[in-house]
Amino acid sequence: MKVQTLAAAVALTIASTAVQAQNPDDFTPDFNPEVPQSLVKWFSKGLTDYSFQFTRYCFCQDSGVPYIVDVRDRKVARVKNTETGAYTDNQYFKTIDGLFVELVKHNGTAYKVEGSFNSRWGYPESVYVDIHPMMADEEISYRIDQFFAMMP
Repeated sequence: MKVQTLAAAVALTIASTAVQAQNPDDFTPDFNPEVPQSLVKWFSKGLTDYSFQFTRYCFCQDSGVPYIVDVRDRKVARVKNTETGAYTDNQYFKTIDGLFVELVKHNGTAYKVEGSFNSRWGYPESVYVDIHPMMADEEISYRIDQFFAMMP
């Protein structure tokens, strides 16, 4: 009888541990130390006017389409689709400052934060954020190419 009780207790413990391991809130947030270091470098440059090519990768309509984003006075001035040549609505695009805000928000709270940063200017060249390991299609991924600073 003691063996059966012990076996039942062990089975119950194993089952509850397996359920706990599958709990969607049970993960250790990732912290990428390059994010704050690069943020400091970026803001130390004091750039207000620049342009860059931005490509978003997501479960969305324009995934993989490169856009040229022109920033003037720290605001998105215009956005051009490089495939069609058409200008598009600015409201869906961020400045590099705005991209850093999102990146800092997720750094230390998201499941995975990966990125590479430009050694001269500090801006994120590529970013991948997986907010939660048990959620589908919430990942954030983008790439910045062809950065041009407008010097005063």
